[in-house]
Amino acid sequence: MESARVNVLGSTVLMVNGQLVPLTARPRSVLTMLAVASPEGVSSHRLTEVLWPNGPPPSAANAIQVYVSGLRRSAERAGWTGDFIVHAGGGYRLDSAVEVDLHILRASTELSEQSLQTGDVAHVVELLAGLTEAYRHVLLTDVGEGENQKELRSSAQALMDRARVVYLDALVRSGNPGRALPALLMLTEDLPDRGDVVQLTALAYYRTSRPAEALQLLRKHRRYLVDEQGLDPGPWLDILEQRILTNDLDLRGDEDRAAADPELLADCPHCLDDRYDAVRCAQQIGAAVAILAPDAPEPTELTACADRCRAELGEWGFLRNAMVGAASVATTQHDPRPPAEVHPVVLVNEDP
Repeated sequence: MESARVNVLGSTVLMVNGQLVPLTARPRSVLTMLAVASPEGVSSHRLTEVLWPNGPPPSAANAIQVYVSGLRRSAERAGWTGDFIVHAGGGYRLDSAVEVDLHILRASTELSEQSLQTGDVAHVVELLAGLTEAYRHVLLTDVGEGENQKELRSSAQALMDRARVVYLDALVRSGNPGRALPALLMLTEDLPDRGDVVQLTALAYYRTSRPAEALQLLRKHRRYLVDEQGLDPGPWLDILEQRILTNDLDLRGDEDRAAADPELLADCPHCLDDRYDAVRCAQQIGAAVAILAPDAPEPTELTACADRCRAELGEWGFLRNAMVGAASVATTQHDPRPPAEVHPVVLVNEDP
């Protein structure tokens, strides 16, 4: 089955049956305008304004016909059998079967927002993966520089920002805050006025066991709003800051809350007095691994404890504290002093 897709989120690209169709500048601009307007048409007058913003030459109408004919022939050579571009009143439009990434993004974003409201975050990740991560350059590069084109570009950028926030929100909710965090940090730079982006980024910091950086981000946002914009940040910022400071369990994801449930952790063999200490547990795991013989089986409880510690500390915090425990074993084994003189490892629960 034949297929064609026009990607306009960036420099315009035409793919027909999986084959890249090379285009020169003005035909690419014509295709961009038709793709953005699809399934509606674009008048010849509008195309003239885009192609010649400083005034068209006498041959403008004929030139547009030449560009449209060239686009049709290029699509046909790549295997398109229908009318790739059809006449529409006083202008042209794309065949309705031609896909456009801008419209795919819009439909996917609207559907994702609905899925996010119902808690179907996996569906959101599936819908938007690949649509929001590739574009940090200028959108709609080939629509020209007139005022109307600037509005089109601004509208496309707003849609992209909206889709990014929805996608990254779904990543954080689905237990992948570390994967979302780099893109969120870029968004906080691109959209400094967006409190929802700052809030989501702070939550991603917190869920990757980086509460200090979450608090730092919130305080930076407060200074930006108050000192630079003269705005009241509202109560949400103070509330979120307080919840982070008090280690509010509801800020964690479902998996983290389950892992931190005292009833589930009461059987931890590494912690005393029925009080779970993820740092102590991680260090004991590191020490246990360090003294295992190469062919010795891993203790059954070790795997469960490792999973709990990762949920509590994050991957980096878990590995760091496990290495401290392993180092303590190495120190004990190689220190020439009597065992009584070896200094114990100091367990400090630092922010990773």
